[in-house]
Amino acid sequence: MLVDRTPPSLSVTCPATAELDASGVDATVVASDGQSGLAENPSGSVPIPTSSLGEKTTTKTAIDNAGNETTRSCTTDVIYAFSALKPSNGKKVNAGSTPVTFRLKDALGYVTDGSATLEIAPIVGGVTGSYSPATSTTDAGDAFVAEKAGKYAYSLNSSGLAVGTTWSLRVTVNDGTTHTTSIAIKK
Repeated sequence: MLVDRTPPSLSVTCPATAELDASGVDATVVASDGQSGLAENPSGSVPIPTSSLGEKTTTKTAIDNAGNETTRSCTTDVIYAFSALKPSNGKKVNAGSTPVTFRLKDALGYVTDGSATLEIAPIVGGVTGSYSPATSTTDAGDAFVAEKAGKYAYSLNSSGLAVGTTWSLRVTVNDGTTHTTSIAIKK
């Protein structure tokens, strides 16, 4: 009589990202065992919770009739839907006050309780330098202000940026995502 020492086959796959509060987001689990058969078969769809931001890990275990087991997991990052960052990439702006805006949404509508910060770095010869916190013409610090309908705004103080220079703007949202655009200071 042969003894089954081979663990079952198991795959657990998840979407890489999911929108906050989205419904119908599932991990797919497929288990099989060609030797003694499965005693515990976790195959099927497993709902992924999307009611809060952050990484959600789905872990499943398959056990065959000989007691061998396999455990696998996958992770989905629950994030906001992020609209286009403005100004558009490469936009030429006058030195002074440059508005930087975007919108955040979840599956239920616009979000006004998120947060984000802005950093700025010079681009020289196509190479982005080191980022540092941005300064505003109207607000203290580098944090965006939430407005209505999911709009977030920052009044970038670009008055100290040299004419003819190009700058990368990096937004970091509290869901862990980063978004970039660039501006060129008009001559």
